[in-house]
Amino acid sequence: MIGASGFAGAEARGGRRAEGGLTLIEVMVSISVLSVLFLVILRSTSLVGDTTFSLESQSTMLIELRKAVSRMHEDISTARKVYEEDVTGRSYIDRMDFGTWPPISTSLLPDIANLGDFDRDAVGVRRVGNFLLLVGEMAPHNYYDAGTARTYRVSVYRLVAYYIADYGYPVTQGLSSFDLVRWESAAFVDRTTLTSVTDPTVRANVVTSLQTEKNIYYAWDPSATADLAFYELTSDIAGAPDGSFQIPWCTVSDNTQDRLPRTYFRKRNAALVANNDATGEAAVPKFAQKVAGNPGFPNGFEVMVIGPSGSRKILARVVAQRAFAGKVVYSKSETIATMRDI
Repeated sequence: MIGASGFAGAEARGGRRAEGGLTLIEVMVSISVLSVLFLVILRSTSLVGDTTFSLESQSTMLIELRKAVSRMHEDISTARKVYEEDVTGRSYIDRMDFGTWPPISTSLLPDIANLGDFDRDAVGVRRVGNFLLLVGEMAPHNYYDAGTARTYRVSVYRLVAYYIADYGYPVTQGLSSFDLVRWESAAFVDRTTLTSVTDPTVRANVVTSLQTEKNIYYAWDPSATADLAFYELTSDIAGAPDGSFQIPWCTVSDNTQDRLPRTYFRKRNAALVANNDATGEAAVPKFAQKVAGNPGFPNGFEVMVIGPSGSRKILARVVAQRAFAGKVVYSKSETIATMRDI
């Protein structure tokens, strides 16, 4: 009976908790619970990491978007002319030196509407463009002439453009490779204000001061097409316009951060959003209709111009995308600014 008693004792010990210990079953259950908790925590950490990276990606892209649109608002507010898709507007684009960042071939300037609202274009009536071309007013040039004891002031302008360029490779498989570019020309003196200086000696001195102090070498006629608008800057400004003149981009700006042309998205692994069927903020287009022969228009950048020349309102809308871990995040920014057309 000793054997039976020993067996019973062993069974009792295996079936009840020893002092301060755990049974094998409890240990196994605990390990299983801890394994499940570990997997839950690991998954939660991964999701939090993805969410954090997604928010950081969207934040980085939104910062660039807001930089672009904020600068665009400033440029529009100080502009004195906006071009539309006509002979004059196209003549300027054809003569601009874009360097290594030319606009996509399907770019269109907006059509100016003297009346209307910022709503979606009617079918067959295009107002929206995806190329914004402005004439920006710079600080005037003042020249004091000791001989006449007078200060002569001449107006100074520059061209400013925002457009879409293709940087050649998609940010991720299947996404756009389009970037938003800000382009700024060299400065030009207004030919009309220069001709108002009637004394030839004083005018020659004004021209010299423009060249030596402002690096300005051409006069501009705002009323002409580009092939007839630019004159080599000499004291005799009655000569013929330079029909072969190519409008140079500015190589040195007042702010070194604005050394041009300026691209906004390619260094952030982001791009403008191609046309889609989305709704809400990511919708492209929002205001434009499809253009025959131009299926990608407006490619994530929409510009509208409404109002008479004395008080034009310009809307600009930019939608960008950035990819990470097989996902795509979207951001948009837009502005409405007012300018007076000369």
